[in-house]
Amino acid sequence: DCCCILKMHPVRSYAKAALEIILSEYIEKGFLRIMECAVEEAKSLINDERISRVHMTGGKGTHDAIVWGDLQGESRLTPKLNKPMTSELGCITPYIVASGAEWTAKQLQYQAQILVGPAIANSGCNCLSPKLVILDKDWPQYDAFIGAIKKVMDEAILLPAYYPGAGQRYDTFRSEYENEADATVSLLGGNGKNETKAKAQGGHTAANATIRQYMLIEIDDNTKNKAYALRNEPFAPILTVFSIRGGNDASEFLDKAVSFANESVFGTLSTSLILHPKVDKAVGDLAVARLRYGTIVVNGWSALAFNNYWGGHPSEELADIQSGKGFVNQTLDVDFNLVEKSVTRLPFKTILHEVQKPRDFRFQNPKFSKNLLHFMVKPKLSTFAPLLFYR
Repeated sequence: DCCCILKMHPVRSYAKAALEIILSEYIEKGFLRIMECAVEEAKSLINDERISRVHMTGGKGTHDAIVWGDLQGESRLTPKLNKPMTSELGCITPYIVASGAEWTAKQLQYQAQILVGPAIANSGCNCLSPKLVILDKDWPQYDAFIGAIKKVMDEAILLPAYYPGAGQRYDTFRSEYENEADATVSLLGGNGKNETKAKAQGGHTAANATIRQYMLIEIDDNTKNKAYALRNEPFAPILTVFSIRGGNDASEFLDKAVSFANESVFGTLSTSLILHPKVDKAVGDLAVARLRYGTIVVNGWSALAFNNYWGGHPSEELADIQSGKGFVNQTLDVDFNLVEKSVTRLPFKTILHEVQKPRDFRFQNPKFSKNLLHFMVKPKLSTFAPLLFYR
């Protein structure tokens, strides 16, 4: 028999009670224990000889402290942790939008909505939030799409960036690019203008946030310190746009964009690839095949495939970890060791995109959250229906 100890992150300690209800059957039978403990206790637990393997979600720093201790650089030959370790860590999630097709005004607005919604959900404090939009500077509708993104962000409700260090990361990103000649920083939304709307929807108000506005950063290959945004995950309400010269040709642009994402951007956890119906399918398929990411969603947010095999690309090395080793979740009976990546393809427009739109921030609404918890505890049609018809 296999037993599991789940150690809660301090920021998520409030979820312990709900998890104990959901997983009560396993707890009662002695297969699971959910606990909270300090760092030193966690270290002792991890290194206890009765623990046969470790899995974690979190950041690269915590992972390396567990696996390598104080070992650095070339001295990382033999891990200090003498048991198998898997992990799901961070990622500067790319959101690649193919050029080479003319979009209608409605399509520009629609795609801006389903990009911005995931980017600002949870105030950007998600490992799968779109963080880096990669666009073709030669796409004739480049400026129009940027304008559509700004409009959606400017009208969105600002939620508190609650995660520890978010304010410091926000300020650092701003200082890195605000005075950069080849970068543009736009502060959008917030400033209290959406407080009434936020209160009416039952969510947090902008007045509760230490960060007052969303940040959109536009950079390209000429930007002096472009590497900062490509190597540091903001985990804050920040979205960066990186432009590449692709000649408004889907094949040329995607060839460059995929190489750029694979070689220059931190993380391999997940990515989105947006393909207009007029883009040659073979061109899109080649891009999907080349992308070194554990989860790829064509025409949608990568979170829509979270219940498939989820984890960093297996090409990652333990000594230079980014998004982690191993996969979680398993909807198909396939050996994890045989999986390279999970690919989900969606239409350019689908009802599944409704969860991506930043209409009402329903997940921050206490009533909706209560209904969601009710469904998780007792999953059946009568508890699922209130989620579909919530307004």
